[in-house]
Amino acid sequence: MVSTTEFGTYTSVLQNKPIAMSGNYEGLFEALGDRGASTQSTMHHYDAKTGVLFYAEVNRNSIGCWNTNQVYGADNHAVVHLDNRELIYPSDLTSDHDGTLWVLTNNLPNWIYSRLNESDFNFRVWRQDPAVAIRGTKCDNL
Repeated sequence: MVSTTEFGTYTSVLQNKPIAMSGNYEGLFEALGDRGASTQSTMHHYDAKTGVLFYAEVNRNSIGCWNTNQVYGADNHAVVHLDNRELIYPSDLTSDHDGTLWVLTNNLPNWIYSRLNESDFNFRVWRQDPAVAIRGTKCDNL
């Protein structure tokens, strides 16, 4: 479900139904590298306007980023938002037609390891403009 390693492939591979149905994927995906400790992520979103890949880091309760114009390595990744109270387990990340990032969080770890506080908000939504999110981070294009 989650990994600290990023993989890449060509869109032509993803768009080729016979390849998808063959089960023969060896050599079609390349490991780009590792984001570093505690950076397990679920969902990713590439923002074409900024050239930045955003990802939901479930282990750190954060949203991470990598500027695709930089070499892929742990030193070139940054956190655009981290919140151990209101960004617990960011499970979904997407964007809308305007490019705004949307992240859905839930208190799944609390439910698994303890109890949910039924009088608290256990699901939250975080949204941000990608250019604003990366401002002042290693992912910024300035």
